[in-house]
Amino acid sequence: MIGAPTIAQTATGDRVIASVKATDWAITGDNQAHERVADAKAEGGTAIRITVPNDGGSTAGAAVQTKVNTTITTGDRVRVTAWLKGVSTVAGGPAKAIVKLKDSGKSYGIYAQKTFELTSEWKPYSAEFVATRDFAAGSTAMVVQFAVGRQVVDVGQATTTIVAQ
Repeated sequence: MIGAPTIAQTATGDRVIASVKATDWAITGDNQAHERVADAKAEGGTAIRITVPNDGGSTAGAAVQTKVNTTITTGDRVRVTAWLKGVSTVAGGPAKAIVKLKDSGKSYGIYAQKTFELTSEWKPYSAEFVATRDFAAGSTAMVVQFAVGRQVVDVGQATTTIVAQ
């Protein structure tokens, strides 16, 4: 992305604890099709295009996710950030996405979550929370969900960061 930070760059004092390139996301859900697309403005020149063909159903019907394989400690301010671009929607409005940090196990607890209307340009979309307990490495996952209507979204890199306080 032109002007976009690489996954290793952060603000002074912030610490990246997990990162994923566009082509390394785990893609899930039964209400999506996906493909790699060339995009000169995407980091590495490649994005993942997610197409949501049907309205309704669970927001988990089209998602990308990655585990956070680093410990999060009580008091840490955690930010999950995904680079996204809305390509099209059937209804003509903006594409939408939900960015979240959640439990990676069966309880599916949600610790940070924010819904966004996407622009047609690459932008970072973030959600934050302050940890009220310790989390073992691998016990959380960064997730971006797209099944909020028929739409096409391009997905780039993402980071999970401990924000300097």
